[in-house]
Amino acid sequence: MKFLASLDKRRWTTAVVTLILAFLSGFLMQTVLTEPASIVAVPGSEDVPKPLPTSPQAAPLPILHQPPRYPDRVQEQWSTRVADCEPRLTVSAAPAATLRVDLTASCSPNQTATLRQGPITVGVKTDAYGRWQARIPAFEQDAEVEVAIGERLLRHSMNVPEADQFRHVMLQWNGPQVFRINAYEFGAKDQQNGHVWSGAPKAPERALRGGGFLTRLGDETGSGAEIYSVPVGAMPSSGVIRLTVDAEITETSCDQTVEATAYQSGPLGRLSPSEVLLKMPGCERIGEHLRLQNLFPDMRLALH
Repeated sequence: MKFLASLDKRRWTTAVVTLILAFLSGFLMQTVLTEPASIVAVPGSEDVPKPLPTSPQAAPLPILHQPPRYPDRVQEQWSTRVADCEPRLTVSAAPAATLRVDLTASCSPNQTATLRQGPITVGVKTDAYGRWQARIPAFEQDAEVEVAIGERLLRHSMNVPEADQFRHVMLQWNGPQVFRINAYEFGAKDQQNGHVWSGAPKAPERALRGGGFLTRLGDETGSGAEIYSVPVGAMPSSGVIRLTVDAEITETSCDQTVEATAYQSGPLGRLSPSEVLLKMPGCERIGEHLRLQNLFPDMRLALH
């Protein structure tokens, strides 16, 4: 019995020790091995948590001095700009004995230039980008085109072998546009297909099929011109081309004497000039026009 009592006491002692060790192990795990709990601020305590740091203030950037300038590079850029400002004239041959004229003057936008070719001298105006282009008839086989813009004179020569196969009728004037050429091919009436005028100028390619075409040059305020061109010997039939000129009565032309120069190709193809002086009616007739029947002789063409 004593032995059993002693055995029970040992078991109880072992159990109590085991419980104490388990308790101490759990306490150590919670206090030592785990992260500390959040600190709660207590009034009067010195362990008050500090506020979170604020975002750093934007520090002023240092003032950079102007980068060094390289004279050679500045000169190169300036030379490039000067070169871009140089006006350029390009002339190339086009169908129906015409010339394609291209003027590029990037530093001269909306500026008036003077175009010369053969007997023609007209004012033209560049667009907002300093460009102007047109197709004009070549009056001679060795055609020379000149364009004066600002203080520059540009010149270009072009050989046009088929130029002598065309006949021309031209009116040239200074000041606001007043005159209009009408060509009635082979009995055509107003507004019909054979009526060539500024309202239906036709394309130069029409000449390849035997018809005529009208070229109009000028900026409507300065010197201007109208040219009717027709191939000789390439018409589909023989006949007469009747030529008339309309003079419009406007606010600037009424009760004034208007001047123009008329040109017409002779038997050898040369353009012969004649001066035109016309006294316009009074301003009560603004909006009407005078028809000049005999300013140009009719053109008689025959098949070859």
